[in-house]
Formats: sequence, structure tokens, C-alpha cells
Amino acid sequence: MATLTDPYTILGVTPDAEASEIKEAYSKLAKKYHPDLNPGNKAAEQKMKEINAAYDSIKNGKADSFDYGRQNGYSAGYSNSRTQNGYYGNSNDYYADESALSSAVSYLRAGFYSQALNVLWNISKRNSDWYYYTAVAYSGLGETDTAVKYAQRALDMEPQNYEYARLLQKLRFDEGFFYSSSSYGDLPAIRLTPGRILLGFMAIRFILRFLFMLFT
Repeated sequence: MATLTDPYTILGVTPDAEASEIKEAYSKLAKKYHPDLNPGNKAAEQKMKEINAAYDSIKNGKADSFDYGRQNGYSAGYSNSRTQNGYYGNSNDYYADESALSSAVSYLRAGFYSQALNVLWNISKRNSDWYYYTAVAYSGLGETDTAVKYAQRALDMEPQNYEYARLLQKLRFDEGFFYSSSSYGDLPAIRLTPGRILLGFMAIRFILRFLFMLFT
């Protein structure tokens, strides 16, 4: 029987789970308990620490030392067969990227946006999460135009992701983007800069004055 500290139990996977299953389980839990999504929730923060520790334990091979109540030698045999099958043998880059992504998130949480970007740019696999966190980093640096591009890319890769959509909406609002939709799709964006707003008011004032003169 698995102990309470069994990393596989924490992630909700079995010891013979594929690397892709472990990644998926970790990602789902991280998105659910991430402190940024649960501000002020100490329980969620503690849960996220347990999830990170469990994930690190599995990827570093330490999980094999846990006693699952099986026959002696099970862990060693499991580790060997796992390596022979290549299910961790070819995943070093994946685990390195996941570790780097976690570091980038920590930098972002602390407000170290430049450091986060440095880490992100050294990650080889650029999935939707990578684009999302890169957008957050650029936003923190005040480069909202660039942040919008990365946020849009993240949403394009995962259209149903609410967090991606919310970030993109916030960035567009911050930059004063006005979007209009029609049956033909999204129209090009118009940036409402202070200068353009002023010109708009001046144009309206001119038109009103012209109409007043015309009808008096």
C-alpha cells in the first residue's frame, strides 16, 4: 500500500505511468493549485509545494525508493525496465525543460521578469505554457505589444484555455485595443492612443460646430 508521501499518489498516477501521463497529471494539478490562480490560499500553496516535490521526486528517480508493498527488488526491476523501454531514457530534455519552466514561474512570481525571460529563452520545447509565461514576463517588463503576440500564440495553441484568454484580454485592455467582430471574422485591431482620442474629440467638435452654423 502506498504511503501518504508516495509521489505517484500525489500526482494521481500509477508507478507504471508513461512520461506523458505524468506530465499531463502535473500540468493539470499545477493549473488548479498554482498560487497565482489562488491568491491568499495557503492550502493551495501548500498543495502546490507537494505537487512540485512529488514531480521532482519522480523525474529524479527518487520515487523508486518508496515501498509499495510489492516484492523485494520491484523498484530496481521497474527502474531498469523503464530505462530499457526508453520512457525516461529519451526524456531528459523534457524534464530539463519542465524544471526550467518551474524556475521561470518562480522568477515571475517574485517579479524578476528579466531573469524569467532568460530562463524561458533557454527552453527548447515551446508549448502553450511557454508562450503564456513569456507573455507574462514581457508584460511585467512593460513590453505589452510583445506580450500580446505571445499571449495570442498561447491561445491559438490552446483555444479553450480560460487563463490564456483572460491574459490576452487584459493585455489588450491595458494597451487600449478595440476589437470588433463580424460574420467575416475579427477585424484588424485599432489602438486608441491618447493622440487619436484627442483628434477624435476635435473632429466631433468641428462637425458639431459646422452643423450648428448650417442650421442657424
